Amino acid sequence: MGAALIGLPVAATSSEVANNEATNAEVYFLTILIGLLSQQWPSRLRAPDPRATHKARPTAVNQRHAALALRPNLPISSIQALNIYAATRWRFRKEDLRLANEYALITGSTAGIGAAIAIEFALEGAQVVVHGRNEKRGAAVVEKIVAAGGKAVFIAADLSTNSASEDLVTGAVKAMGQLTILVNNAVAEVVDGADSSIATMDTTSWEATMKVNATVPMELCRAAIGPMRSAGHGSIINISSRQAERPSAGLAAYAASKGALNALTRAIAVEEANNQIRANTISPGFILNDQRDADIADDRRALLEAMHLTRLGQARDVALAAVYLASSESGFVTGINLQLDGGSSNARAASLG
Repeated sequence: MGAALIGLPVAATSSEVANNEATNAEVYFLTILIGLLSQQWPSRLRAPDPRATHKARPTAVNQRHAALALRPNLPISSIQALNIYAATRWRFRKEDLRLANEYALITGSTAGIGAAIAIEFALEGAQVVVHGRNEKRGAAVVEKIVAAGGKAVFIAADLSTNSASEDLVTGAVKAMGQLTILVNNAVAEVVDGADSSIATMDTTSWEATMKVNATVPMELCRAAIGPMRSAGHGSIINISSRQAERPSAGLAAYAASKGALNALTRAIAVEEANNQIRANTISPGFILNDQRDADIADDRRALLEAMHLTRLGQARDVALAAVYLASSESGFVTGINLQLDGGSSNARAASLG
C-alpha cells in the first residue's frame, strides 16, 4: 500500500520505552473497562455496519479503516477493545490486509462492477492492473486508488482482437512482477444490438458474443495459469450471470456464453487444484448502475426490490464477494458459482419488462 502504510513501529528510545510501558498499563485498564461495559450495553458498543445505510464507501484509506477493524454487529470484547485503542496502526500493517502480497488483473474495470472490484482489492492491499478501452475512465479509477494509498496501473486493450489477451497478461506481469489474481469481468452483453432468439440468431453475432464472453476469458485464464503456477498459488474469478441458469427471451447468445463460462470455471478448478490455483464464478442479480439506473421508474424499482432481500444490489456487493474469493479466507473454495442476487433467484418468476 506504499504511502498508506503509516504509523508503523520504529526503533524506540529509552524514553519511548518508558512511555510505552505507561501506555500499556492504560491499555490494560481500558481493555478491562470496555470489556465490562460491553456486557451491560452491547448494542451501544457495536461497530457500525457499513451496509446499513447502503451509501458509497469512503475512498481514503484512513476513512476505510476508521471502522476500527471490527466485524460488523459483533459486541466489543476485551481483545477487540485493544484493537480500538490502536485500530489505525493495527490495520495499516500490510500483513493485516486481506490481499497483502497479491497481484490482480481485473478486466473491464474502468466502471461499474469492475471498478468497484479494483478499488476494493487495492484497499485490501493488492497491487492492481485496471483494464479497459477508455483511457480517461481507466485513469480516473487509478487516480482514486492511488489517492487512497494503493498501487495501480492502467492498461488499455481491446480484447476482441487477436493476441490481445496474452498481451494483456504479459503486460500485467511486467507491470507488477507477478500475477496471482485474475478477474474476468469484461463482457459483451449485446454485440451491435444483434442478440436475439435462436430462431432469428445471426451466426456472426453469436460468434462475436461467444468470443468476448467465453473465448477471451479462456485465453486470459490460459495465459494467467503460468504466472500463477510460478507464484505458487492463484485465484481466478469469472463474473458470470444468472442468465446462464435463468435465461431471458431474446438473449440466447449471452445466456449460452455465460453457461460456457461457468463450465470453463469448473474445468479449471479441477485441472489446477494440484497447483493451488482456484477458480470460481460470481453470478450477480440485478446490480444498480449509476448511469443506466439514474432515472429508474418507481414502479420498476418497486418490482425489483420485491424480488430481493430488502434492497437492490450495488457494485460493492460484488466487489466484497470477489475479495473473499481472492483471499486466503476462501482457500478451500473452488469450482463454485456464487449466486449473488439478494435471494431473487428463489423468488417467483416475474417479467421485468
